[in-house]
Amino acid sequence: AENVGGGKQCVWENTKHPESQQTEASVPVTAPAVAPNSQLFASSAHVGSLSFGSTNIFEEPKQEPEQQSVAQVQNTPSSSSIKPTRPFRLRIYWQRGYNWQNSSSEKWWCAECTGNCSSDARLQIRKCSQTSRQKWVAVDKSIRFAPNTSLCLTASGVGGKNPLRLKRCNGGRDQKFDGVQVPGRFELHPSSNPSRCISQHHHPKDKEHLYPEICTKARSAKTSYWQVY
Repeated sequence: AENVGGGKQCVWENTKHPESQQTEASVPVTAPAVAPNSQLFASSAHVGSLSFGSTNIFEEPKQEPEQQSVAQVQNTPSSSSIKPTRPFRLRIYWQRGYNWQNSSSEKWWCAECTGNCSSDARLQIRKCSQTSRQKWVAVDKSIRFAPNTSLCLTASGVGGKNPLRLKRCNGGRDQKFDGVQVPGRFELHPSSNPSRCISQHHHPKDKEHLYPEICTKARSAKTSYWQVY
């Protein structure tokens, strides 16, 4: 207490007042190092030489990976798109407003090889999963079966009676495709027949075969687009 004007005035320190608080020293924040893009993607020159027999990259994990939202897979300018060089799944693109088989709920259909996925195995659509049957690698214009990169996606004909098959890679025109990119959606065309789009018949159903469909038909059914997933 102190004398003020002949009286006494008591002064208490207000610990909540800004001037009564001590100023803590600021601590610098160091941002974590981020690997350059060159370390995130393998060079396409090395993809074909990957040894899938000695790695567990295709073993089925216990949990499903986080699924991308529609906003994450919308079209992006072609200047920012690149060809994927790591194993991926091919998912039929879906967005709000699509109504397949009288259902507007989101669908996850992925390209999968049949049987034991050996030479001459056909391509069909199944629910997207962690199975290695749905894993692919893009090497130049070929799309190869990731667990066995000597097998290439092959379009030996057009229409529903000529489904895509796995064949020994030979560099032929029927094993070259255009369109695969990340990020965003894309149409997948046989390089020798750009008026055809890899799709299935009308609205997707389990185990439907994939084949080079007339693009206008696939676009009408909203099944002409794919995304790397």
